[in-house]
Amino acid sequence: MIVDQASLNELRGDGTTAPVLILTARGDLDDRIAGLDAGADDYLAKPFALGELEARVRALLRRGSDAAPQQMQIGRLVYESTTRRAIVDGDHLRARRACLSDNEVRRSSTSRSSISP
Repeated sequence: MIVDQASLNELRGDGTTAPVLILTARGDLDDRIAGLDAGADDYLAKPFALGELEARVRALLRRGSDAAPQQMQIGRLVYESTTRRAIVDGDHLRARRACLSDNEVRRSSTSRSSISP
């Protein structure tokens, strides 16, 4: 998806907090400043190493955990990140693991649209 600065300003103005990484051939200082001021979280100009891109994405995902919603829903499953409790149809689930990371839940919510009965 190609997003210009006006679209990015509008996106941020609507309250969207999703991480934004600009990948572009425009690497001048003024372009980088304009992109970050428009609401991008990071800016990477070509040419770049794939490893650097991967590291920047990981960093954005780590930072995003602070802004994560306190409650996420995937189909009938509700996950409360502050208490790390999972609830299905009002019933609290008993954990088989001592801890479930918020990142695991977020990754799961993007790969599955619903939970089967």
